[in-house]
Amino acid sequence: MKRIFSPLKIVAALGAAAALVALATFVLPATPVAASDPYLDRAIPSEGMTNADIEAMNQHEITWMLSQKKVVTASYTIEKDFQSLIKVQNKRHGNTTPLDIALGTYDTGFLVAQSVYTKTAKVIGAQWGFDAQGHVTNRQYALQTVTDARAGLRDVHYRLVLITHNLHRAYSDWHNQIVN
Repeated sequence: MKRIFSPLKIVAALGAAAALVALATFVLPATPVAASDPYLDRAIPSEGMTNADIEAMNQHEITWMLSQKKVVTASYTIEKDFQSLIKVQNKRHGNTTPLDIALGTYDTGFLVAQSVYTKTAKVIGAQWGFDAQGHVTNRQYALQTVTDARAGLRDVHYRLVLITHNLHRAYSDWHNQIVN
């Protein structure tokens, strides 16, 4: 009975880590973004928009970037936990090549997501069109900053969700082959 219980603990830990990333990527950024956010389009209409609106958008992107940093950091944990899972499953069942391939694909996708995140963080950090206090100094540059930041953060969000889902799916498919 103990032989079955240990892999279940590992699978439960992996599921909990995946749930944490899914929660952080789906709920945390989506709640402020989707809930009554009039600025979801890539091409933001600047007519009728005050500088205070642009400043609020900028603050929103900064907050989103900081919450997304936690998700990126948690993704390292998923990678380590999955590697541990592969080692245990390899000892028990032998061939874990599909899991190794899935982890390699996850690593590649994660590197791309991390690169996009770094580029987006530089855009937000540069604060083109804003002064040190976050007030608009140049509307055109400020709007470009917030639109580029939003597009980058969405891209990172999508990539992290996709690679985490694919890793989970690969494990599920492999596990179903072992059981059946």
